Order: sequence, then structure tokens, then C-alpha cells
Amino acid sequence: MNEKANVTKELNARHRKVLEGLLKLPENRECADCKAKGPRWASVNLGIFICMQCSGIHRSLGVHISKVRSATLDTWLPEQVAFIQSMGNEKANSFWEAELPPNYDRVGIENFIRAKYEEKRWVARDGKPKSPSREQEEKATMHWPKPSERVGHRYTSSSERLSDERKNIQPPTRKENAPGTRVSVPVPPRGPEQVTPVPKAQDVQKIEPAVRQPEPTKQAPNSTPAAAPPSYCHSKI
Repeated sequence: MNEKANVTKELNARHRKVLEGLLKLPENRECADCKAKGPRWASVNLGIFICMQCSGIHRSLGVHISKVRSATLDTWLPEQVAFIQSMGNEKANSFWEAELPPNYDRVGIENFIRAKYEEKRWVARDGKPKSPSREQEEKATMHWPKPSERVGHRYTSSSERLSDERKNIQPPTRKENAPGTRVSVPVPPRGPEQVTPVPKAQDVQKIEPAVRQPEPTKQAPNSTPAAAPPSYCHSKI
């Protein structure tokens, strides 16, 4: 049973308004593959808007890879509109072009599209889509000049400004004039100190060394007492 037959004219008109609104978004104003302006075709299973030239290449890939529909002429199913509304070029390329080098040459657009969707050459190795912040950093590196080319005014990317701000942040320093916090430590009480008076120069007396006196000679106990001298008596005449 054809599912498109269930889409009424009112529903189809509503779908076209949704698609026209999606085409006016900044990320959908260019072809998802060649970056041509004003895409009017889409891959309903990839959720991207593409130009007419890329739509022919997508048809050659097979419906198992890409199902091409006109965004303004064909009838869309509700689930197809809901999917491309949730996806879009920017989100889809964050997966399919996660490892694509900046300023990649897309001159051979057919080879580029086949490598992108058939070989999945630039899909992230971990299978995760590229974050928007990473994509913005790559765009910044594409437009900003190299460090060696910066003369006069200094041009810095957002990542460089962030690193400079981190370097300029310094811990608060202590001001020299600010009074420091004093910690009082209790001192144990002391007893009364004895002050020894210092003698003056006048009070100082010369101290002579004592002369050792000779010891008296002891007499032997058996020694004979000395004879007393004779006494003479004188008579008066």
C-alpha cells in the first residue's frame, strides 16, 4: 500500500511550510556536500539538504544509502519530515565529517560524496559525532591568521583567550601595610629576682695574701730543763 496516499493536501501543505522554514536556517542554507547556496533537494534518510548536482550523485549511490526527495515538489511522510527536522546539515556533518581536515578540496565532488557516505572515510573512530565546540574551534583556526603572521593588533582565538585568562589569574597577595594577626602566648609568672649589689670602687679593699706563720718548736718530754742562771744577792753596806 502506498503510504503517500494517506497524506492529505492539508498535511502536505503543512509539511512544505516546515521544510521551507528549515531551508531558511543558517546551517541549511548551503548544500551539505559541495556548500552551494540555496539547496532545494534533500536526502530523507540522511536528514540533509543538498543541491541539484549532488542530488544526482546521491541517486547513483542507491536507496540503501540515500533516498532523494525534492523539498518543494515531492510529497513527504510525517516521519520523514520529523527526522530531517531533528537532524539538519550541521548535525549530520558532525557525524559524517568528524575527521575531515579543514579546507579540504572538494573539486571532485562525486569522489568526495562516495568517500563520505559509502566508505565512511571521515566518520569518527569512536562513532560519536563531532561536538559543536570542536567544530567552532576548527572554524576559528581556519579564519584566524597564524601566530607568525600576527603583526600590529593581536588576534587570538577563543581557546587562546581562555588560556591567557587562566594565566593572568593570580592568587591574592597579602598587602604589606595590612596589620598581621598577632597571637598572644601566655608567659609563666617569674619569682622575685635577687639583685646582687655591685661594690663601688671605694669600698673595694685590697686583700693581701696571708703570710704563713712558722709553727712553734715542740720540746721533747724527756728533755732536761735548762738550768736557770745563778742569782746574785747584793747586801747593803
